[in-house]
Amino acid sequence: MGIRAGEVELYKYWQLFSSLAEPAFICDVRGIILLGNPALDQLARDDYNDLSTTGKSLFSLFSQQTLPPKALSEASRQAVTYEVTLDQKQLPYLLTLSPIFGEGRRVLIAGVAHDLSQQMDQQNAIRTAYQELQTVHQQLADLNMQLEARVEDRTRTLSDAYRQLEDQHRALQELDRLKTDFVSMVSHELRTPLNNLGGGVELLLSRKNTNPNDPETLNLMQAEIQRLTRFVENILNLSVLDAGRLSMHPVPLSLSVMVGELFRKRILDPKMERVVVRVSPDLPLVLADETALDSVLHHLVDNALKYAPEGTVIIEAILNKKHVRVQVSDQGPGIAPEQRHLLFQRFQRLDARDSQSVYGYGLGLYLSRRLLESMNSNLEFEPAPAGGAQFFFHLKVAQ
Repeated sequence: MGIRAGEVELYKYWQLFSSLAEPAFICDVRGIILLGNPALDQLARDDYNDLSTTGKSLFSLFSQQTLPPKALSEASRQAVTYEVTLDQKQLPYLLTLSPIFGEGRRVLIAGVAHDLSQQMDQQNAIRTAYQELQTVHQQLADLNMQLEARVEDRTRTLSDAYRQLEDQHRALQELDRLKTDFVSMVSHELRTPLNNLGGGVELLLSRKNTNPNDPETLNLMQAEIQRLTRFVENILNLSVLDAGRLSMHPVPLSLSVMVGELFRKRILDPKMERVVVRVSPDLPLVLADETALDSVLHHLVDNALKYAPEGTVIIEAILNKKHVRVQVSDQGPGIAPEQRHLLFQRFQRLDARDSQSVYGYGLGLYLSRRLLESMNSNLEFEPAPAGGAQFFFHLKVAQ
């Protein structure tokens, strides 16, 4: 019964030993395999076409280049581990050898071989990936150096271009200043003789003993002198505005008085008969620069008379709480929507074909808006209710 019990217990260990998926064996200190599990036998069959490994030498299975002869003597004293390869297929294995002390002080060696093929493949894959990563890293470093060199070149080029632009900007500023000074000087020089000519013509017109044909000629001369004088004043005002040297002096003004002054200055203009004034003298005073407001009213009325050769031109002032809306409207052809963005541009005329029949330089609306902006107002456009064009702006009521 004791023998039977021992056999049963031994059978359990044998079942455990034989069911190991990894090759396992027991050998003596010379390396002769005394017992091997089926996995070891399968390994031998695959490698040597042998059915059993029992009685074979351990060195006949594993390469002696990877399994040194001293391995067994070391394993008889303590557990050791070696990375070995099969002698035929050179497959990598991790071989663990441990001493077993049997009866009568006999020393045996138990061994287990673990297949390292998958781990070696993974290591090789990791090593390959690492090498590729190093290559890519080096390529990126080279590319980065190239980019830094290009950026440095571009930065140097942009710095040179920026310095050139600064030099050109300063030269243009100086040229613009010289242009402004020249225009201002010429305008001043022209204004005096034009005033003298105008005064002389008025003196001649006031004489009674003149040739019957002289008044017509003198009136024509006076009209042309006034036209040239207004142009010189526009150029002078424009140059002062561009230079930022135009100073405004808002004072309380009566709109009815300003419109009346406009009629007085253009008393000889027969087209003024078409102008209708709807400005009540009871309106409160407004804050504005007298010279600038006079220029704005003149340009708006002049434009309406020129571009609406027929029909009524209306000057109207409407009180709206703390502001007065001043508007000039005509009954002309109006302004097409696609042309309205050109209205307030400098030297811009909407129809160049009228240059022979209608005088002008394309400065009136531009200069009027600039003058109104200097008085914290703005010149705007909208189609007139009865057709034609309507320009309007707002002036603050004087406290």
